[in-house]
Amino acid sequence: MPMSAAALEVVLANLVNNARRASAGEATISLQVCSTGNTVTLEVQDQGVGMSEAQRRRSLQPFVSNSASSGMGLAICRYLVERAGGSIAIASRPGAGTKVTVELPRVDTLKQSA
Repeated sequence: MPMSAAALEVVLANLVNNARRASAGEATISLQVCSTGNTVTLEVQDQGVGMSEAQRRRSLQPFVSNSASSGMGLAICRYLVERAGGSIAIASRPGAGTKVTVELPRVDTLKQSA
């Protein structure tokens, strides 16, 4: 099932908000979108505090938080992305920031008239 615009907005808002919380002060948050073949890749990267390997492994589970949040943001992202036939991956190291990569099936929204 293709991801709706509303679901995509939820995913991006959660990922950017997480990056903002992890990045103190004037740290840069980057967002990159790339389409190749049948896949659209979204990357959100921050220069924040990063996560340990144990934190990273648990980060997509419900009610797991490394901050004062509810711990549902990444779990919701995972649900929405996987429901759309995509995947989500997190790369992070303590003190070196975090990169979240979302891969979604490309959907051609142009339809030909009969």
